[in-house]
Amino acid sequence: DIKPENILSTFSKGSKMDSCLQRCRQRCLKRSGRMQLMDLALEEGMDATFGLVDLGNSCYTNRHIALNITTLEYKAVEVMMNAGYDTSADLWSLGCSIYELGTGRYLFDARCTQARPKGLQARESLSQEPEHLAQIVELLGPLPQSLLARARRVDAFFGGEASDGGMPPIEKRPFLHGEVSMQDLARCFLLERLEEHLPKEQALLLSQILGPMMEAEAA
Repeated sequence: DIKPENILSTFSKGSKMDSCLQRCRQRCLKRSGRMQLMDLALEEGMDATFGLVDLGNSCYTNRHIALNITTLEYKAVEVMMNAGYDTSADLWSLGCSIYELGTGRYLFDARCTQARPKGLQARESLSQEPEHLAQIVELLGPLPQSLLARARRVDAFFGGEASDGGMPPIEKRPFLHGEVSMQDLARCFLLERLEEHLPKEQALLLSQILGPMMEAEAA
């Protein structure tokens, strides 16, 4: 269950990073504070160590103990749709966590359409799971057919009625209880999202790191 509160870090006692954390632990960090922490973390480099806690749902890739894993905001799309998962689901969660730690915002927030990029046109709000998936599609584009073909929870996200020609393709079906479909959604890009919160140089660096982690398909 990879998320920021389950990532522990150790820094050299008396280091700039340690001193900064001691000063800010009792107050909410503003943008300038987050930028300072990011710069200090890069300076700390190999002297910093990180670890994961709360491994109660950990499992082998070939022996799952649950179909539904990870906390909502960090849940990989293949997990959401019950399309099978492996270690790529952890990379997705880590990518969402790094974005949040760097910007102070969720990458995807199914409970709040304000998490959508500022530049995107307004659209109807959807119920929680379809909204989550819609935000992912806005960032990554329509989901690959290889994933949709394996998904066992398609009807939890998409509505639509069959006609004489059968059920329309998933990318043309409206999200459940809504009118918009995957192919109707406007697109945004990860770099644009990051530039809303970070200087251009840091946004570019972080987008290059996160891009390969945010793939809507199990490896």
